[in-house]
Amino acid sequence: MVGYESETVPGEQYGGPKVGISIPLWSNKNNVKRAKAQQEWAAVQYAGKVKQAGFELEHTYSQVESLQKSVKNYRKGLEEMSSMQLLNKSLQLGQISIINYVTEMNYYIGAYENFLSAEHDYYRALAVLMRYRL
Repeated sequence: MVGYESETVPGEQYGGPKVGISIPLWSNKNNVKRAKAQQEWAAVQYAGKVKQAGFELEHTYSQVESLQKSVKNYRKGLEEMSSMQLLNKSLQLGQISIINYVTEMNYYIGAYENFLSAEHDYYRALAVLMRYRL
């Protein structure tokens, strides 16, 4: 800094050129340490996110496998139990009562609802798994 400065004291006046230098010895003292700490924190967070995604992927994969088996079992059971036409024919021929017919239909409808619920869960889990494919 270069300039002219004057000072007035009662009875006297002083003036003259002023020269000065400012050396910032401690102004950026911890910037490097702070930047290194931030970099290490970001690396730790990134590693945590990668591990979390890996665990979620493994969990979702095992969930998809079990739901796929469940859906196959339900589908196979419904195909074997798919006797709605046979039930209607039996009711019309008088071989079963209306109570037996309604009971069997309720059992079939409940099994079909369980199948649809399992299939829904399977496709939702599969969509989550496909998110990691991209």
